[in-house]
Amino acid sequence: MINYDIPWNPTRVIQRVGRINRIGAKV
Repeated sequence: MINYDIPWNPTRVIQRVGRINRIGAKV
């Protein structure tokens, strides 16, 4: 997974990954 978030924010990345995982689980 590549994140282009600037500035780099680990918390945001974790939330984004969690959101993607939730969407994937729904599908």
